[in-house]
Amino acid sequence: MNKYERLLHEKFNLELESNPKLEKLIHRINSHVQIFVFGGWCRDKIHTCKHGGIIGSSDIDLVIDGMIPESVLENVQRNHFGGFRLELKSADQFIDFWPLNQTFAFSKGFFNPSVDNLLKSTVFDVNSILFDIQNTRIINGLALDAIANRGIGFNCIKYLDSFADLQAYRALYIAGKLNYSLGEDVRSFVEKTLKKKTFEEFANLVHTHRAYVSRDMIQKLYTNFLVSTSL
Repeated sequence: MNKYERLLHEKFNLELESNPKLEKLIHRINSHVQIFVFGGWCRDKIHTCKHGGIIGSSDIDLVIDGMIPESVLENVQRNHFGGFRLELKSADQFIDFWPLNQTFAFSKGFFNPSVDNLLKSTVFDVNSILFDIQNTRIINGLALDAIANRGIGFNCIKYLDSFADLQAYRALYIAGKLNYSLGEDVRSFVEKTLKKKTFEEFANLVHTHRAYVSRDMIQKLYTNFLVSTSL
């Protein structure tokens, strides 16, 4: 177990201790099914270990390599991408979970369902990471290098036509949260996306997928980016 695997193991156990809903969910999913923590939660914990600083709570995305028992899905809401969502202790942190073969990129035929291809399915390189909680191991795609370089580049661009505004917002949010720079291709994409619409149009589209995000937050990211591009 390397230092990052030990870190994620310790941090995930703390999440289980402090979030009964998460602990119950993990317990109720068949123990023979692999469960991976995917993307941003891993990214943020490794970022803090490597670069320091204190950042807010990260949503927890779980990918289950197998069937999810029907009993687990009772009274659970759907999220916007075909998975399921549980709210944790407070309304600003969620668990999103889904079977691996129903990952959005796989359901759309971008890739064949597999653990390796899951790493290829993230829009941004900084999210291309998995933590296998049963075997206490990290499966890294591009994230560790992106975290080390404090930059955000593209990994999979197949989503961009369908969810341009959401992905532009996500790029700005991650960059702002972690103080990372946008790669030239990501910056160009964000600039083109924002300049196609008024702020109100952009904010409304972001709220379609991120209803819990305040308009003040969206406006701050939107305005700061456009000011930076005009300097």
